Amino acid sequence: MDVKLIQQSYEVYKESVAHSLYLKQADIKFTETAKKLWIGKDVARLPSVYFFNRYVKDLNITSNNLLTFGGLEDIEVKVLPRNNWVDKDFWKDQKDDVEDLSLSDLKCDFDFIMINQTFEHLIDIQAAIINIKRLLKSGGYFYANFPVINIPHGHPFNFFTGVSVQYIIYLCLKHNLNITRCGQWGNVDYINYIYRNLTWPDYTQINLDNDASRPCIGWVLAQKL
Repeated sequence: MDVKLIQQSYEVYKESVAHSLYLKQADIKFTETAKKLWIGKDVARLPSVYFFNRYVKDLNITSNNLLTFGGLEDIEVKVLPRNNWVDKDFWKDQKDDVEDLSLSDLKCDFDFIMINQTFEHLIDIQAAIINIKRLLKSGGYFYANFPVINIPHGHPFNFFTGVSVQYIIYLCLKHNLNITRCGQWGNVDYINYIYRNLTWPDYTQINLDNDASRPCIGWVLAQKL
């Protein structure tokens, strides 16, 4: 156990995640198109997309060669200015499993890799991080959002009901991926809803005020130096 790295990851977590803690319902403005887009979708994804959009704009991020895993319907992909885009669906084809370090059909020249709502379905998250780093070119970005707490789903590939933001930070730092931004969101109404109904609410069913003591979703943006 690398205690120094654990402490470092915790300090990065405290410093970097603080900016997301004060999100309020009023901060997110809906166009009529956005309202239709988000009806029936898990409300926890909304804060992560909100901050991802801010990161892309603040850091002026674009991608000439994007890799996603099961990301064909990810709203984050629509937010990111991009050219070439490769999507690998490990649900359908085991050779495209992000945990398999021998993805020989892919060149290691991606400038952005995105993997959303997937870590809880992987047995070895560290192997996935190692693989992602290998596929990234120097200066490239890695972005992931993931449940910190969740209901069981996606059987038989449901190995965790949540992953802490600090753990993903720790794995990134351990494998020389620099944390650029990270955050988390949650509230007690969301937690009560998912365990009472065994499904996820949309934005019309609970408010979006963030409660720092009850995280439900986390996200990390890291860069390979």
